[in-house]
This record gives sequence, structure tokens and C-alpha cells, in this order.
Amino acid sequence: MNNKQQINRLRDNAELAWAAYGYFHFANPNYDFNKDEIDKERLKHFRDIKRDELIKQNPNTTDQELQNTYPTHTDILNMEYKHFRDEKTGKLKDSFFDDKLFDGDFTPTQAKNFFEHYELLEYCPNTDSGFSATLFKDTKADSKDSEYILSFRGTEFKLEQIQDLLNDYYIGTNNSDMNRVIEQYFDMLLFYEETLKPLLQEKGIAKINVIGHSLGGYLAQLFALSYPSIINEVYTYNTSLESKSVA
Repeated sequence: MNNKQQINRLRDNAELAWAAYGYFHFANPNYDFNKDEIDKERLKHFRDIKRDELIKQNPNTTDQELQNTYPTHTDILNMEYKHFRDEKTGKLKDSFFDDKLFDGDFTPTQAKNFFEHYELLEYCPNTDSGFSATLFKDTKADSKDSEYILSFRGTEFKLEQIQDLLNDYYIGTNNSDMNRVIEQYFDMLLFYEETLKPLLQEKGIAKINVIGHSLGGYLAQLFALSYPSIINEVYTYNTSLESKSVA
């Protein structure tokens, strides 16, 4: 592999680590937006944004069609839907203390290109411990072993995700103490054993890549140590080294 190919591979995997921060459950039409007031507002706000676009495309768009409009995976990553807008002023509500719409950070073109390249197969939204991960399929992979990628979400800097910050502190100060492994590790094992393992076995997949940024990178290393026989490659970004055996 030449330098350009190495750089492109690092870039692509960094993008996959970045995509793991997406709240993809909002793209599931079966998700109950009414169970939470802020989620209910998210769907309403998104439909308000989409209304003008849909009517411009088709002036005969009905109210029923608008009610059947849900965010796509591309919308979730698209920074155009990162923040709510103030209904009176039209300004973005983008302070640290404001609730986010979908909190995506990809440009519109980047988000579109990403989901033309990758297919989202499985997604684990935040558990009580804060664990979240996504299984992607690379539709343009150059080998079967690099076709499936498990990407772990990193630290979320939100007040309600204080557990992430505590986990980061623990990793940074006690990362050799495996007797006190973080709760997210057990949720990771559960996600793999109950959801991913049966899927990979059904598809005859023997190897996968694992990726993560920050806390997600630490979890990627723990996953590689826990399931070494299925690991093709490990990519981590801005994280601590769990074990020299991963390097």
C-alpha cells in the first residue's frame, strides 16, 4: 500500500468513527417520538423544515404525505439539521445548553456520499451506561475481510452523558485495572452476542474491522482483545492504548 492509499484509508476510517456519533434511531419510522417531549419536538421541527422543500418539488403534496416524512440516515448526519431554529427569529439555537435537533456534523454532500458508500446494518442507541455502536457495510470494499465495520461512539459532551466523562477519567487514570472494567464494556459484549454475532454468522462473515474515536477507540481495543479471532483491522483515533497486544 502506498502513502496515498494509507492516507485515504485513515481518512475513510476516521469518517466511520465520526459517523458513530449519529442518532440513527431517529431515522427509524417505528421509533416512538411521542415518548419524549423533546423527541416529539424534533420530528415536528424536521417536518416543518421539509414542508417547503416538499411543496416546492410537488405543489400537490398532501398533509398525509408530510406526516409520513421521517429523517433518513443521511439527514441524521447532515449538519443542516444539527440545531433547532428559533421559530420567531430564525436563528440557530446552538449554545452548549440548547437541545440539538440531530446534532450531525457532516456537510450535506459528505453525508450523501457517505451513505452511497456505506450501508447501515445495525445500530445500538445509547444504553443506560451510554454505550452506542453501529455496524456498517462497505459497499466498495476491496476484500471480504474489510467489508464489515463496527464503529463505537466516543464521548458525548452533554450534561445527561456525564457517565462518558467519568469513563474517560477512569480510562485515563486506571486503564490497567481490568477488574473494574467500565459498564459500557458489558453492554458492548451484549450487543455483539445478541445482535451482531447471529447476523455475521448468518452472512458467513469471519472477519470485521473495528473503529472508534476517544472512548470509542478504547472500546474498540477491548473488543479486539475479547474477540481476536474475528478481527481484521483496528483503527482508533485520539484514544489511550489499552494494551500493547492491540498495537
